Amino acid sequence: MHAPIRAKLGYIAPAVAYPVSAVIHAERRNNLKWDFREVDIHDAAEIPGGAQLAAHGFACIDHASAISDYDEAGSWLEPYAAEMIDLAKGFTGAKEAVVTANGLGFGSTKMDGGYGTVSFCHNDYTAASIGRHIHEIDAELAEERLSKRFAVFNMWRLVSPPPQSRPLAICDPNTVAISDLLPSMTHWGPPDEEVYHQNSLFRFNPAHRWYHYPDLTSEQIIVWAGFDSDPRFPSIVPHCAFDNPECDDPEAYRTAIHGRAYCFFDA
Repeated sequence: MHAPIRAKLGYIAPAVAYPVSAVIHAERRNNLKWDFREVDIHDAAEIPGGAQLAAHGFACIDHASAISDYDEAGSWLEPYAAEMIDLAKGFTGAKEAVVTANGLGFGSTKMDGGYGTVSFCHNDYTAASIGRHIHEIDAELAEERLSKRFAVFNMWRLVSPPPQSRPLAICDPNTVAISDLLPSMTHWGPPDEEVYHQNSLFRFNPAHRWYHYPDLTSEQIIVWAGFDSDPRFPSIVPHCAFDNPECDDPEAYRTAIHGRAYCFFDA
């Protein structure tokens, strides 16, 4: 059994103002204040039977892609998205799946165009913002899709070998209280095409139980629930990058493909 790693994660600090982050005019818009806490991050292999989406909101799925070269030009994006659509429909039973934000560089620590890692506990959605995301996929189908069960899953594949200097930690949502979640507004995009959405930040709670996959390979995908409209299933799973104290090579950069699968069901 792999002993837990002790590492600092960024929680949101108490504040009187509505939390806002922005890429555009960040110097006058950003007002986030962080509360960094040292926590235990457990090896996900210690979960009996392994983490399951229906029980834990996240899982590690074996998937050997037919793609062998993830070049930065992106020639692989279309066939890879097709693979992810088939995979998402398979593990959810959804009638339809749409994959977005697929790309090399999301959650990567070093590469051209990489977005870097996120050092604070967050989720990309709230119950208030998910409808807007689905509307942006297809405005004409949004109302029908929102009238039945829908869910969005993050699908994260490493394409760099272990160890990683900045791994991904995932929190079991069953250990998160509703009072831990703090909605936040985030703005990004170029000035003439600015986009804003509400996302989820989290206050520290010692009950939170964090996990990671220390030996992840490129033939595995971490999947977690960004949002699920069915209350029987875990939803809004916190996640965060952390400095790995067991990796003594700061140049052990993490390169990952991070996509989102929007899944739509019959009822």
